[in-house]
Amino acid sequence: MTRAGKTGGGPGSNQYGAKGVSSRAARMGKPRARPPLPLPDVDSVSDEDVPAPQTVFAVRSPSLDTDALMGLVSSVRPRGVERGLARWRKRLPGLVWNDASLEGNAFTLPDVTTLLDGETVDGYSADQVNQVLDLSRAARIVEEASQRGPIDVSETLSARLNAAITAHEIIEPGILRGEGRVRGEATVSTMGTTFAALPTVAGGDELRRAFDQSAGRANALPHPVARAVAWAGFGAYHQFYGNGNKRTARYVMNAVLLSHGFDAILTPMTRKHDYNLALRDMYLTGDLTRYVLFLADLYDDSH
Repeated sequence: MTRAGKTGGGPGSNQYGAKGVSSRAARMGKPRARPPLPLPDVDSVSDEDVPAPQTVFAVRSPSLDTDALMGLVSSVRPRGVERGLARWRKRLPGLVWNDASLEGNAFTLPDVTTLLDGETVDGYSADQVNQVLDLSRAARIVEEASQRGPIDVSETLSARLNAAITAHEIIEPGILRGEGRVRGEATVSTMGTTFAALPTVAGGDELRRAFDQSAGRANALPHPVARAVAWAGFGAYHQFYGNGNKRTARYVMNAVLLSHGFDAILTPMTRKHDYNLALRDMYLTGDLTRYVLFLADLYDDSH
């Protein structure tokens, strides 16, 4: 597959309200939107035309072209857990820098490396420093979990990673929206589109059902790479937590990959525009396919 590193998609969600496609996926054609529930006045949009500002609402069961996904990843073979973890450790500063940069963090890659080496770095806010350190803690959780044997998507893993990633960002890290003391809905703004995730007015029951259904759909896929990237799509779409949802879903993705002997997927800042296009398409259509294929195509099996 194509060689790549990592990115982000603009503002995330929070507990109080509002706060891109790869070459291979493009060759396969743009996925056709097939949301189980209709979205109001949503048509396909081109890569070049950013739509006028609008708000779209989440569907309960987003579409995913599993045939296209399996066709993309079926030939990918594992190369061993220790090999994957060795590469994970080697690429850790770049991983953390990319993820932080996608959130608007001003840290440079050399300064991330310095901070992760335990040295003090001046010139950044406490929030920026904490975000980098929290991402590195989540990366260590990924490594630890991956060493215990093959794992699939689980609430325990997801909650643990979100708690680490958002430790300094939200009041109740690691708690599904609607299940804690804090109440609030989640919105995501991407390239002129505001996406409203499933509400929690019923105390989070609907979001809990969406989590369980999504985990079941992802874990039912026969290939670990398909399983992992599918979950990254579900997590980014449903916005299960008060913040850090795309990051959390990608870290769960990489824990699944590494535990099955595959390399991690890093989304490079150089692909940020493509990343945002894939996210916008997903939110507009209620179809995860474009975003999931984008992530799958980033899998680097050239080493």
